[in-house]
Amino acid sequence: MEERLIQHFEDSFDRILIHDDSWDTPVADRIRKLFSIQKVQRTSGKVYENSGTLTAEEFNKSKRQILVTKHKGSFFKRCPGAKPGLVCCNYFVLNLGLQCNMNCSYCYLQSYINTPYLTIYSNIDDAKNEIKEIADQYPNLHYRVGTGETIDSLSMDPITHYSKDLIAFFKNYPNWILELKTKSSFVDHFLNESHAGNVLVSWSINPQYVISKEEHGTASLEERLSSAKKCVDRGFKIAFHFDPMIFHENWKENYGDLIDQIQNRFQPSEVDLIT
Repeated sequence: MEERLIQHFEDSFDRILIHDDSWDTPVADRIRKLFSIQKVQRTSGKVYENSGTLTAEEFNKSKRQILVTKHKGSFFKRCPGAKPGLVCCNYFVLNLGLQCNMNCSYCYLQSYINTPYLTIYSNIDDAKNEIKEIADQYPNLHYRVGTGETIDSLSMDPITHYSKDLIAFFKNYPNWILELKTKSSFVDHFLNESHAGNVLVSWSINPQYVISKEEHGTASLEERLSSAKKCVDRGFKIAFHFDPMIFHENWKENYGDLIDQIQNRFQPSEVDLIT
């Protein structure tokens, strides 16, 4: 990892707890090598009690603490956004962590997830086994799987390298689409990975005015577009999600300018999806 990125993560986190059940995992080993030794602690048992809503101070603190532990439930699930009477887009989620180190004012994670730690699940092999079981059972079905429901897909990826692991794994299942959805610019570490053309790297996107005002701790618009261009140049599919669109003064001009920037940088054939 670049020295600049190492320093970025060192400055971003005050405390890292690694549970006994994860101490000997690859992700824990990477963390011990990357972070100052005084920040990393080994723990056991139940780390915290879920006591309800966090105070503002506790919430801000949770952005600077990492817990590495095994996930005890299912990783692979149908997208929970479907409601009776609506046609589902057949989207599935693969949850490899919980909480986000970014701080967007509108994000549902701000109120939905009341945990005092940003949690990284260490047992990614169990997640892959769940997918393998379904893919082997239904080899002709097509699935689109996203890892960005309960944690940004790439904001912690220079530490975990889970994207590289999943890109290699999904080569075995060309009928499946892996979507890595992010507000970060962290793509350099997986650009050289061989893939089956079924990896979609996507960005939640907004005018820079909205990013500066509401999407704190995220990559700038320029950084997101530049990262998307890098992915296109390496043969990855890309997508942009206008999610959410926020009403503000000069919103028409700002969103129009954003669309112009996308059109000026990318050919229609290079953008797989816009929502």
